[in-house]
Amino acid sequence: MKKRLFMVFITGMLFFISNLTIANNHNSTIPIMNKTAKPGEFLHTWMQHNSLSNVLILLDLDDTVLQVSNNQQLGHSEMFYHLCAEQKRKHPGMTIKEAAGRVDPLLTQVYFYQPFKLTDNRLPAVINQLKEKGAVVLGFTSRGQPLKQVTGRQLKQTGIAFTRRFDGKTIMPDNSPVYIDNGVIFAGQHCKKGDTLARLLTTNKLNKPETILLIDDRKSHLENCAEALLQYKNIQFIPVLCTYPQEYPFVYDDKKAKNQLLDFLYTQHNKKQIAALLRSDPFTRELITTECNKITDKNSKICKTLLADIRN
Repeated sequence: MKKRLFMVFITGMLFFISNLTIANNHNSTIPIMNKTAKPGEFLHTWMQHNSLSNVLILLDLDDTVLQVSNNQQLGHSEMFYHLCAEQKRKHPGMTIKEAAGRVDPLLTQVYFYQPFKLTDNRLPAVINQLKEKGAVVLGFTSRGQPLKQVTGRQLKQTGIAFTRRFDGKTIMPDNSPVYIDNGVIFAGQHCKKGDTLARLLTTNKLNKPETILLIDDRKSHLENCAEALLQYKNIQFIPVLCTYPQEYPFVYDDKKAKNQLLDFLYTQHNKKQIAALLRSDPFTRELITTECNKITDKNSKICKTLLADIRN
């Protein structure tokens, strides 16, 4: 019993010292970060030692809250990043926004059919507890606006319910819209998360919290949010690096990923949304043509069917 009480005391002190250090170093663009592979467990412990009054908690989605099931290539965030980079190489001068816009129609359908799981099964209950105690809890993703509907579906399937009262649209300085939908901020690939967060605070879309805690698996997102928040001297920023991808390593295999995409299209090719992609989506048609040309088995049922579909 004494040992357990001692461990609780030590955990609380570590949180206090860590948060104090971050607050005192808020003028640095490289913040001191907490780390966790289990965001639900981290938040459960954190809320035992901190006031939740006027607190905004932001959770990245991919590889922080959500993960594809069974370690699949299909639908993994690395597939998205690789396909975008590939599009930029094939089409010099293409922006990341344009590349994302090109691959999103197909990947939206992949996300619709591909099962996702939580990185930490405690998250739904912990998020509800945080909200009950007064905290605002939002998702914060680099996914674009076209993925709003399928993202809402994934959250519902996994039991995640973010704070909904801030849903709506905000215009960024470049006149591009940022949407909050189902309690998720959709920053998009073309805009840094820090710029998005600062804009939402400047327009009073999120009011002015005293504390912002962000959990994200990408250090660059945490750093640019810390930099963007330097102008808000009265906001304490607590960055938390989600180490789930390091704890459960994923190796992207491009050949395997492309084969899974072809198999997905073949399996679903009679569905209305997939048939529409096969008829008119440039990226889907380019993918089929390019990958089927690499296959030596000219009698491949998958490629024969898909090539016939895109020629009709």
